[in-house]
Amino acid sequence: MKVCFVAGTLGRGGAERQLLFMLRALKDEGIDSKLLCLTSGEAFEAEVRELGIDVEWVGSSSNRIVRLVRIIRAVKAYGADIVQSAHFYTNLYVALAGRVLNTPDIGAIRNDLSSELGADSVFGKWQFRLPRQFIANSEQAKAKAIAMDQRGRKIELVRNVVELPAEPTDRSTVEGYAARILFVGRLVQQKRPEVFIELARRLVDGLPDFDLSFDVVGEGPLRAVLEKLRDDSGAAGRKIRFLGEQAEMSGIYRQSDILVLTSGFEG
Repeated sequence: MKVCFVAGTLGRGGAERQLLFMLRALKDEGIDSKLLCLTSGEAFEAEVRELGIDVEWVGSSSNRIVRLVRIIRAVKAYGADIVQSAHFYTNLYVALAGRVLNTPDIGAIRNDLSSELGADSVFGKWQFRLPRQFIANSEQAKAKAIAMDQRGRKIELVRNVVELPAEPTDRSTVEGYAARILFVGRLVQQKRPEVFIELARRLVDGLPDFDLSFDVVGEGPLRAVLEKLRDDSGAAGRKIRFLGEQAEMSGIYRQSDILVLTSGFEG
């Protein structure tokens, strides 16, 4: 069996990490995979190639028709038995390629579906209408998809994954009221990282006897704004670290006490 995936990006995010795990799982089962991506040279591309999986750039043109033709040609040349989307906004390419080549297609539903539909007012409804089956990453997304679907399509749930080592990493015991508090995510409006900076300020000001530290893992367009907020946060600012993108997260999770989710919406 051969599975051809189509991804919009390979930057560090939940959908992209999920894709990496899927590719690894398929390889472990002896199933061949190929990845077509609209972007090139991003963080996860090297990790995909390390699995021995071919990554082909199909996004050199911004024209959707040109991209679709390239995707159809690539899927046909590969001889895929299944073509699968890694992002909601690539569902249309996958569904049309499946129709043209008479190949089973699988669409992706991320977040809560409503936000995905709202993010693309022109093509959003077709990203949902055209795929013949779906994989959703949350119960909420699956439930909404079933409620909106009038064709009885197959909608499977595959949750997001976090890789942890088999054995916990060593961690020294700190006496007293100490806690390491963690934010992980892209530094974009949806994730509301500024709330985490404000949380740090309030906790440090309100709990002066506690030994608190705050780590921000991730990159994005809001970083400069967040660093300014940190610098203006007085004593709290000295306890906030920006760690940028991290390829290996398991140790960071193990060494933290509290993981804070500040997103406005998620799957």
